[in-house]
Amino acid sequence: MLQSNKLKLSILIPVYNCEKFIDRCVKSIVNQNSVFDLEVVIVNDGSIDNTADIINNLAAKYSYIKVYHQKNQGVYKARNFGLKKLRGDYLWMLDADDYIAKDAFINLSNAFEEVDVFHLGYRQENKDENFDYRLPPGKDLEIVDGIEFLDRNDGRLFLWNNIYSLKFLQENNFTFLAKSVSLEDSLFNLQVFSKASKVKFIKKCFYSYLHNENSISKTKSKEHLLKQGESSINVHLNTRKLRDNYPQNSREYKVIHERLSHSILGFFYSLYIEKYPLNYIKKIFILYKEEKLLPISKSNKTIKLVIFEQLINLKWPFLWLCKLK
Repeated sequence: MLQSNKLKLSILIPVYNCEKFIDRCVKSIVNQNSVFDLEVVIVNDGSIDNTADIINNLAAKYSYIKVYHQKNQGVYKARNFGLKKLRGDYLWMLDADDYIAKDAFINLSNAFEEVDVFHLGYRQENKDENFDYRLPPGKDLEIVDGIEFLDRNDGRLFLWNNIYSLKFLQENNFTFLAKSVSLEDSLFNLQVFSKASKVKFIKKCFYSYLHNENSISKTKSKEHLLKQGESSINVHLNTRKLRDNYPQNSREYKVIHERLSHSILGFFYSLYIEKYPLNYIKKIFILYKEEKLLPISKSNKTIKLVIFEQLINLKWPFLWLCKLK
């Protein structure tokens, strides 16, 4: 095991209009027992509420908190800016409306060793303070390679339930995709895990994720929906590019292809359920056919997914459904 008192743990928090939550998030860090050499980097992405004052006051109180302010450019810009400022051994990326568990640092320090990524459990906080607990898909303290991890874990790839080796990220020049408002965490993690040789499972819930119905990721305005659509397209094209770096008969190609197919399926479900304009959906079909992202082919599906996939692959039944919605 590594000596935790010699390790520098970097925590990166991008913030935008988070005055209701950011103090709780940061206090969950500063109230930990100090077993790491700690640095906290907060990047304010042009907040127009009281967020800037709150984080400036926190930085004045705690010397290891560094605050940077930029004009509003998007969370990907804030994260990429923050990545350049970090000097730690390991990186934990938090969302400003979430928080970490009491005694998380002490428990984590007991499991630390030289790996590329630690994958943690988390709990999802729903309405009325109900919690859903999610644990990694493996034995506690088990170490696997990144492709094995992706093969086992067929859920959404988040940032905040992973702790990354900064050296590993920097050596591979991993950054967040430009102009992304959705799925940028999934693409980042696909790049990371496809290269990772050591991923360690820690089957304890150290992170509390707030399922916030009012968050920007759940905004339903037409403008935001179209931005999400363009972001999804960009992510899918870059995921295909990542997949095609590997031979078709390789483990990497197979696993990334499955992820890509699943994401495209989810995107078309969003096109249907969120009432995107029909002309926009038709343009998506043309583009995805041209880019050979359709037809979708995904294994291990339920009957409902098989039917929905066929509706998409046939195109006109799907368009008819969207018209009726």
